[in-house]
Amino acid sequence: MRTLTLLKTSLATGVLLTSGVAAGTAAVAAPTPGADSVSALCHATAVYGNTPIYSSNSTSSTVVGHLTKGVKTASSCTVVNGSTYSACGYFYFGWVYITSKGYVKSMCVSLSIQA
Repeated sequence: MRTLTLLKTSLATGVLLTSGVAAGTAAVAAPTPGADSVSALCHATAVYGNTPIYSSNSTSSTVVGHLTKGVKTASSCTVVNGSTYSACGYFYFGWVYITSKGYVKSMCVSLSIQA
């Protein structure tokens, strides 16, 4: 299997680049997580150790777990808007849903699709 790594958000241009999303489009509001928003083929990998998983896409929500650096975890394939944060060297508002667990700050993970 090959892994195609998705491009992270470009802060300089404000453009979200992901598979199937045209350049220049904004991120969409957070969907209710369900079978349609999560694929077993999509994975998030923590870029830094001990990345917190939140119960919702807000830093004021409860931390329900942590991602370990370098470990692939099933996730959504998209970045959704949420509360603004400063983390992992960025000031941003994007979040990624981790299957059956919660949300992580998008700038602290690398997304990949198994092809």
